[in-house]
Amino acid sequence: MTMFEAYSDSRPPRPVENGPKPEHERTPDLCADAGAAPSVPEWARTTGRTTVGVEDWDRYHRDGRTARVLGDIEIREFYEHAKPREGMQAVDLGCGRGAWTRQLGRYGIRTVGYDFSPVAITAARAGGPYYGRISFVWCDLNAEGIPLTVEPGSVDIVSMRMSLEHLDWHRLMGDVRRVLAPGGLAYVMTKIMAEDPGDPLERGMSRDQFGDLAEGWSSATPYRVGTHSVMLLREPVGY
Repeated sequence: MTMFEAYSDSRPPRPVENGPKPEHERTPDLCADAGAAPSVPEWARTTGRTTVGVEDWDRYHRDGRTARVLGDIEIREFYEHAKPREGMQAVDLGCGRGAWTRQLGRYGIRTVGYDFSPVAITAARAGGPYYGRISFVWCDLNAEGIPLTVEPGSVDIVSMRMSLEHLDWHRLMGDVRRVLAPGGLAYVMTKIMAEDPGDPLERGMSRDQFGDLAEGWSSATPYRVGTHSVMLLREPVGY
């Protein structure tokens, strides 16, 4: 298998083998209190958007749904624009069942994937291959943001692939700026939509929201991957 071959996360989660797990793969290894009430993102409070809970996301992943199957074009475009290198550090926010996290590992990037769905995290850990470079952690990013265990200036790539539209992005982007290393980048993939779809699990961003992502960054590079839009953000202003 070559660097550019795609992993698909469209399959339903595989069962986890019986037996004790290593400490770092047990749930909880949480960044938030699992007993806390579900958080309500800022955009949901201010726009009236329908919010979704952990049960909805668990059902989504249990049914084998995916926002976008990882393909060769996306992998090649990312390689050309982002110039990933072995030895980099990354976080994958809203990693789902881990297909993109594993692809970052194939580039030689040590990556931690975070997701709100325990079903997704279980499937991601069971899905492999790991290459010794990736791990997965349950996290309510709306409640906690990027965990404080991620040190300021320590991350080369922050990935938000089909996830930022479901998060409190105004708050989260402050965390992204905090953890990015000099020369690091944020990778955002979404689908441009004129209005919210009937299914809140399938939402995207408006064209204006997508354009607003560039505010506060010295460099913003948009490009298309099929019907989806990507923004690469570099050099946050004031950091």
